[in-house]
Amino acid sequence: MAKKLKPPHLLLASNNPHLLRANVLHLISKPSIKALDKEVERNVIALFKLGTYHFDFAKGLPSVDWRQKISRMYYGAYNARRAVDLKVDGHFSTESGDHRNIENLPDKFPKQSTYSNQLKALREDRNLSDYSHDSVEIDLAIKVVDAETLVQEFISDVRRFLRGLGVTV
Repeated sequence: MAKKLKPPHLLLASNNPHLLRANVLHLISKPSIKALDKEVERNVIALFKLGTYHFDFAKGLPSVDWRQKISRMYYGAYNARRAVDLKVDGHFSTESGDHRNIENLPDKFPKQSTYSNQLKALREDRNLSDYSHDSVEIDLAIKVVDAETLVQEFISDVRRFLRGLGVTV
């Protein structure tokens, strides 16, 4: 069973801490607002680090484990994207349907349309790798080596994008 967030946790208080902040702004002190903002930032950083963990793990796997490489690379990109979502619009979800959002990046994100298309294809490759028992590596839309380059560049762009928003990861 997956370990869930445990109370007290900001992300359990609301599925969007930005909306929570906006709705309690008139009720809490400035130091409390700063603490809330700091907690959101801590979670943005943690999601980004989870993404880099998955990606680094994938890079260390042997080529014969192409299914695991694709799966972990996808989760690297997915969690980096989740960090962007949390920072930009406060969106956070642990629901499986959130994977459909892999392609949703802010308009001002670098190479937004390119990444949107490629990350969607990577998600489809992850599904093939994880769930299709008779698939072979040649069935992938993105070659493993190209997926690694894609995710490496995406994570680098996420790092720069978050830095531009004042978050150092």
